[in-house]
Amino acid sequence: MTNLYPWLRPVALAAAVACLSADAAAQPDVKHVIVPEGKTAPVALILNADGDAFKRLATGLLSAGPYARYIVDASQAEWERGDVGKAVGALAMISKSSVMDANRVVIVAGPKGGRAALTMIDRFAGKLAGAVLLGVKPIERTPVDIGLWTPRGKAWKLPIWVSAGTKPGEGAPTLLMWRRVQAATPKGACLTVDPRLGAGHGVVTPDKAILKWLKAVADGKTPAAGPDRQLAEARERYAPLADALAEAVKAAAAAKPGKDFAKRESPMAVSAVAPEGWQRDPRGERRYDPEASPYVQLYLTPQAGGMLFAKAMAAKSGKAGDVLDRYRRRLARKGYLAVPYHRGAEAARAFEVLSVHWPSETKWHRWLVLAVARSGQDRTAPLVLVMEASDKPDVNKMAAAARRLIDDINVSWIGGYQPPATRPARAPGR
Repeated sequence: MTNLYPWLRPVALAAAVACLSADAAAQPDVKHVIVPEGKTAPVALILNADGDAFKRLATGLLSAGPYARYIVDASQAEWERGDVGKAVGALAMISKSSVMDANRVVIVAGPKGGRAALTMIDRFAGKLAGAVLLGVKPIERTPVDIGLWTPRGKAWKLPIWVSAGTKPGEGAPTLLMWRRVQAATPKGACLTVDPRLGAGHGVVTPDKAILKWLKAVADGKTPAAGPDRQLAEARERYAPLADALAEAVKAAAAAKPGKDFAKRESPMAVSAVAPEGWQRDPRGERRYDPEASPYVQLYLTPQAGGMLFAKAMAAKSGKAGDVLDRYRRRLARKGYLAVPYHRGAEAARAFEVLSVHWPSETKWHRWLVLAVARSGQDRTAPLVLVMEASDKPDVNKMAAAARRLIDDINVSWIGGYQPPATRPARAPGR
């Protein structure tokens, strides 16, 4: 093998391989290990099934740093079964090496090696120094179920860098899943979600800030989180609009009253006076669900299918600020990017200006949102959302609509909610 880096030297591993006992984990297919001359190096354990392009990307990322690059090849089928024998064997060899530091091992994987990387994180978080996941879906499979993977126990302390594309229908669903993982991140966790603007399926090239992140991990430090370019783009786009909307809220008078609408849906009821000319569109109302959608909703708009719309909702009781916090946390748990800009309070009311971003199969949906809540009583609280999806929202109209709705919304607890009946399991063979 040609050494592309003359200041580094290849290390023969035949002796290390021979040291493994006959009943040890499956031996890895070692393509090369390169370490700095005379050093004990941190190790990038590269789980490869994505081909030469992934190898070039992974080794290129690490070429400027102090890492030994240790490539372990396996088929996609092996990695997707969660068969990590070769990777475990590699850890065993690293632990016997005099030139590789077994306490500084970083897992690196692309989409095809993703499940194996997540399995290694689950099993060996206490022995790893970090993980770099490029285009990997956080999916957990068991013999009976499939769901969202989230770190557990010590894995939350592990520095993890995730890069995912933002292209609708391709990279965006993976990013949406990682946003959901991010929403569950406890205090002290070290997770970077790196949205790659415009990138799609497959291996994703990370932000260049990963080089500084990798250096910190190699030095045994807790790295600072990398940049969130999607968040920065959202703030640049919406901050001036949010500033104008926050000012409009302070000065706005309520819009002229229009029709009165009401809805009873166990366990709550809601009624509101809409701005003049606004109508109810039930197609925009989600049914109450204590987990997925814990609100009874009225969907109101001056034009069905238009860019400006509002939701007048009955929510669970709480102080006005807490009601707003619960709404934003729910958006995050769905994987939406909710970016706050301004918050204020008056008497028993609170308002927040934010932008909300989420992908469908064909495009990113972006809303400027004015959320207003009143402190609740009798187990319920009013929450009003006025949303505008156009590039040039009328902030005065939004503020006046929100003022009208929050002034004339009433909510109450009626009880009686029962979850939908669970469909009985089908008998075998039917």
